[in-house]
Amino acid sequence: MNDIVQLKEYHCQHFDSIIIVDELYWIDELNHGYSLELLLSKIIYYNHLKITTNNSVKIIDMSATIPNLNQLAQWFDIEVYETIFRPISLEEYIKIDRILYNKQFISIRELHLSDR
Repeated sequence: MNDIVQLKEYHCQHFDSIIIVDELYWIDELNHGYSLELLLSKIIYYNHLKITTNNSVKIIDMSATIPNLNQLAQWFDIEVYETIFRPISLEEYIKIDRILYNKQFISIRELHLSDR
């Protein structure tokens, strides 16, 4: 990652790369967000320089839970691709103290220390 942050030193001449950012919602995290935003901003900036015309760095950002997708797409100047495909079904539960409830708030089971 440090090599990517130092893109200015390399002038992107040696890059013809794809960077995949999984869990882009981290950009809103207090501890990690600033570094991620700075990194992506530098890559976007250097991609817009004329010296990167042939060797730009492609960025693929992924997240299943990002609330402001259109705002980020505008900032990154990117296209948005969405899918509802989910290879594994998602089950949601509510835990209060040691009791596990389903979405209808019906008690499913009591959790014990051995359930961790």
